[in-house]
Amino acid sequence: SLADPASVVRPAGCKNYQRHEGLVESAMNRCAVFTLSKDDRFFLPIWTRYYSQHFDPDDMYVLDHDSQDPETREFLSSFPGHVRHLNHDLLFDHEWLLQTVKAMQNELLGRYEYVLFTDADELIIPVDGSLRAFIEGAADPSYRVIGYDVVEDRRGSLGVYRCAFWDKTLLSRVPLSWVYGYHTCAEQPEELSPLVLYHLHRISYAEAWSQNLRRKRYQMDPVAVANLFSM
Repeated sequence: SLADPASVVRPAGCKNYQRHEGLVESAMNRCAVFTLSKDDRFFLPIWTRYYSQHFDPDDMYVLDHDSQDPETREFLSSFPGHVRHLNHDLLFDHEWLLQTVKAMQNELLGRYEYVLFTDADELIIPVDGSLRAFIEGAADPSYRVIGYDVVEDRRGSLGVYRCAFWDKTLLSRVPLSWVYGYHTCAEQPEELSPLVLYHLHRISYAEAWSQNLRRKRYQMDPVAVANLFSM
């Protein structure tokens, strides 16, 4: 059965990180996880809380696209893993995003057997068992996840909806030649894996609205705007 996303994304004190001892020896060099985000004060703490249950802090990486939001910067200052601050003028410059993520994946594959990349509003949860256990037993070159949208309705209730748009190839031991949005790549397996991607962008209507307002302060890539990639 599918995991209940509400139990993952709406815990009390989700911003409080607790180090999980005993992961270093078994997980060392097996897999790294990374994300790229900007001013993500809502999702980045959720991302950290979830993935820190399955990865040692030294195997977690955040590529920060020049965040200016004070709350986000404060969170990043205490992030338990690695933070790299990147400067780039345009928001949603998908060519820059694509090349940055590809370069990071290639770099990490030089030190890890597998690399998992997700956006900060994406949680990868196996149909059965834990993510850590799945990765420890992984053998295929890459894995394509099963996409679901998690959406808050006007009554404040969460709904989970199947969405093939999020069937991405994100866990891999080979370099991936993603296209814009990381939705497809030449190395994409034909079969879906028993890994579920919960896309949380609309889990909070108020936060989604607030995030869109914050984005208006930045200069958007005109190509992204023309193709609605910035929505």
